Amino acid sequence: MRKLRIVSQNVNHTPSQSHFILESLVGQCDILLVQEPYYGPIKAVVSNSQPRGETLIGTQIHPAWLLLETRSPARVCAYVNRELLDLRPQLCAHVVDHRDMLLMSLTVDRQVHYYLNVYNDERSTALQWLQDHAADLPPLDLIAGDFNLHSTAWEPDAPHESPRAVDLVNLMSGIGLSLANVDGAPTHRPHNVALRSTVPDLVFAPSDRVANGEVCVNVDLDGRGLSDHAILSTALEVGWWAKSLPPTIKRKSEAEREFIKDLLDGVAKVQVELGTSEDVQRTCNAVLAAARAAWDAHAVAPWVSSRSKRWWNDECTRVLTAFRYHRSAETRRIFKRAVKAAKAEYFEERIAAACEKGKRVWDVVSWTKPRSLPMYKSLVHEGRPLVELDELWEAVNSTYNSAAHREVDMSFL
Repeated sequence: MRKLRIVSQNVNHTPSQSHFILESLVGQCDILLVQEPYYGPIKAVVSNSQPRGETLIGTQIHPAWLLLETRSPARVCAYVNRELLDLRPQLCAHVVDHRDMLLMSLTVDRQVHYYLNVYNDERSTALQWLQDHAADLPPLDLIAGDFNLHSTAWEPDAPHESPRAVDLVNLMSGIGLSLANVDGAPTHRPHNVALRSTVPDLVFAPSDRVANGEVCVNVDLDGRGLSDHAILSTALEVGWWAKSLPPTIKRKSEAEREFIKDLLDGVAKVQVELGTSEDVQRTCNAVLAAARAAWDAHAVAPWVSSRSKRWWNDECTRVLTAFRYHRSAETRRIFKRAVKAAKAEYFEERIAAACEKGKRVWDVVSWTKPRSLPMYKSLVHEGRPLVELDELWEAVNSTYNSAAHREVDMSFL
């Protein structure tokens, strides 16, 4: 079984803290649940009316993460590592559409797993909503967030019991969840050192898994960064999955040259017969077989990480290997020159391709463009979320071909 790594933190509307956790947790986290994210000016995008561009207001994004948000601004958001895109992360706004909560799902081994990110304010707005809609919630694998409640059940030295703490415990018990961070470790250390540390950040998981010790929560208060809330890390077993990419051949590489050579040799050996339709089919099959043999001989499945660069080439790999071996100033300079040349060649090709298509130079820079519309919201048909491709096909077919078998009244002619 592979474990899903989930991290939760309240970043206190601090953009530098959001950037810190997005950058530092790329290889250590699968899902990042953020409470009180930063919302404000991000960048200037191209405008038809403003010479200096229009200011984009929103929260931060990162090339290694997929941002999920119910609205802008919101009190919660989530980031999914792009290495998990094969698991079809979806925002379940048809179930929970609230500023203070975000419900998301992943599909592993044809099973849907749900995770809920919560920010409960001083008026317990989120808790009240959950109490009113508990019957509508799907089976949850995890609830994490900042609940802003005090109780000796999770904070042994709490000076008082929050009036709604009992409601929270009863709610979680009613939907089959139990508290996972039961050791009483502080999760909030105020910037004012005169104030005491507290435990407002909680993680709830299925009761049977908590009882069996399958859910482990690590509270990192010292590594919280600029926030006054700890980083809570949880690992859950959810099944097997692996990211697999189709084989490919890198452009302008030695493998591409060898592939073209073998392809031409293979096609040249094909005996062309065009006398009958069977001969044409046999000839086409032989050509396709030659192309397949050449492709299989040289194509390899790429290994892509969150830090992969499109401009990286074989020369960069060669000089990096030499630099790591010699560790000299000269090999370092050679490596830096190779990287600079690879970047220049890659972006010059992109600019030239854009100019050929009649585009402007700045059209190839995504930073100056508005953000793309989200594609992660769950599709719902007749009140039921569409999880599998077969369900999606049936929904699309029944919607757009609903009148296919109806008799047409020709009397209007």
